[in-house]
Order: sequence, then C-alpha cells, then structure tokens
Amino acid sequence: MAPEVIQNESYSFSPDWWGLGCLVFEMIQGQSPFRRRKERVKREEVDRRVREDPEEYSDKFSEEAKDICRQLLAKDPKSPSGVPGAGRCEVKAHIIFKNISFKRLRQAFWNPLQS
Repeated sequence: MAPEVIQNESYSFSPDWWGLGCLVFEMIQGQSPFRRRKERVKREEVDRRVREDPEEYSDKFSEEAKDICRQLLAKDPKSPSGVPGAGRCEVKAHIIFKNISFKRLRQAFWNPLQS
C-alpha cells in the first residue's frame, strides 16, 4: 500500500501511481521493492519500509527506469519530485515509455463491443 494509505491520510490518484511504480519495479527486478523474494516479514515491517526505506536498485535498472520508479514511489505524494501531483500525460511522456503507443494499447484492450 502507498504511504498515504498506510498513514490513513487523504489522497486521490497517488496510490494508483504508487501501484504503477511497484509494478514497474517488480517487472524489472522480479520482486517487490519492499520485500525480498521468499522473505517472511510481518505487515508492520513492510509498512515501515514503505514509509521510511528507500528502494534498492540493481544493475537491471536503466537510469530511466530508476527515474520513473523514484518518481512513482515518492514517499510524499505532495513532493515536487514525485509524479503523483502530476497527471497521466506527464507519466506517459516519461522517456521510459517512449516506444509505447498508448492509443494502440488502449485499442488492444478496450473494445466497447465486447462489454
């Protein structure tokens, strides 16, 4: 969960950006940013790590991947360095997504005739 959810603060879309950051991190690293593979740890410890610990990036991450993860996994969604205060246009414009056609992606997964 995003830090603001854990701390029971008000939020809008920031937990969604946080979730995207976790997904990108896990797709690259193959594990959660706050728990090591097969590690048994209590939820309270994971919550603490989410709120306090910086993520550790291996050599699997390009500089662009580190940048988007750091922005999406901002501990304070109100900070100017984090994406959460921005919008989807800013996220989609990040260099990590330069080869993705969001229009084609949407067409591939959303068909109003199938609903």
